[in-house]
Amino acid sequence: IAIIVIALAIIVSSAVAQDYSQLFAGFGPYVRAASPMRDPRSNR
Repeated sequence: IAIIVIALAIIVSSAVAQDYSQLFAGFGPYVRAASPMRDPRSNR
């Protein structure tokens, strides 16, 4: 059961990360400055 939960968490987190990268690209440098981990994902 733990393996299924971990796999689900990875899938959901990757999907949410992609959604957030597009959302943050619209929000601008303010959010990117708050979370530098998303810089390599959205290089604009």
